[in-house]
Amino acid sequence: LNELDKKQKIKACYQHSCLKHVSNEKMTNQSLRERFKIEDQNAAIASRIIKDTLDEKLIKEDDPNSKSRKYKSYVPIWA
Repeated sequence: LNELDKKQKIKACYQHSCLKHVSNEKMTNQSLRERFKIEDQNAAIASRIIKDTLDEKLIKEDDPNSKSRKYKSYVPIWA
């Protein structure tokens, strides 16, 4: 993860959301942390990558009406 630049992290996040989607699962902060092997205490790193990917409009919130930050999930923009 440390060797990836911002664009590569965004692309990896998008690809992770695609893989989750085709497996009938949803990407979450936790699933991204597991993919990148990010420690729980560094969850903000995963949150930043997700925010950057949302800003690039490559993913979207699965349920935009949900108020829960803890249980937010994401899908590719085309889903």
